[in-house]
Amino acid sequence: MNEKNQHQKNELEIYECLTIFRKPLIERIIDSLDIEPDSTGLDIGCGIGMITNMLANRTGLNGKIIGLDISEEFINYAQSNSKQGNINYLKGDVNYLNFKDNSFDWIWSMDTIWAGLKEFGCPAEKPDLILNKLYQLLKPGGRVFFSLLAFTKITSRLSNT
Repeated sequence: MNEKNQHQKNELEIYECLTIFRKPLIERIIDSLDIEPDSTGLDIGCGIGMITNMLANRTGLNGKIIGLDISEEFINYAQSNSKQGNINYLKGDVNYLNFKDNSFDWIWSMDTIWAGLKEFGCPAEKPDLILNKLYQLLKPGGRVFFSLLAFTKITSRLSNT
């Protein structure tokens, strides 16, 4: 295995471990959101898709979720490990969302949209513009959910040193 492939494998394992470690907390957060069955959602920065699968459990078989991430490796991993038939994973950039207005009942993003320096992992170039776009993507009465668990960013930062 070459060095690049080993690095990608290590990164996937770190994300998987962090998600498993945080799973009870994430499930409690998701439970508190009262996501409607049969709803349509967008998971921005879906990573390896583990949280997207948790969200899909709340929407049921007739719900639809798009998992969006900038990393092709993460999208490939998510697609190959997804157990849900109601998820579509797409490679895309949070700074350039190309969905029709009024498309989603809810939008979820964990550890992706926040105001911060790129050096600390913030992928959002202009969070205020992204927020405006998100509200356009929502159906009337739709909701946006953000969660930032900072230790993910700290752990990520430490693993790069």
